[in-house]
Amino acid sequence: MNTAALPTGARGASLSPEQKALVLRLAVLCLMGLALTFASSAFVPTSSMPSWLRAFADRQPVTIIVNAVRGLLLNHPDATTILQSLGWCAAILVVAVPLAVRAYNRRAAR
Repeated sequence: MNTAALPTGARGASLSPEQKALVLRLAVLCLMGLALTFASSAFVPTSSMPSWLRAFADRQPVTIIVNAVRGLLLNHPDATTILQSLGWCAAILVVAVPLAVRAYNRRAAR
């Protein structure tokens, strides 16, 4: 049976509780990614944002990485921004990899 032809509600009803929980977690992660992207300098300069949003946007990882890549692409690299972006990437990996390994081991043990 082709599940692509079913309405979304019918496909959702056929998911197990474990699959529904996974879909919910993925949806939350996508929303977090969207929020971080829109609250960054990816689309508009942070100087045009309200002060409360600018304070957050200037310090979050997406802004720093976007600014580093933008500088590299425009041939105006800034060593500080590049090092900060690499630091953010390393910090995210330090947190995410152990969590992913732990989740994988828990699933594999079942």
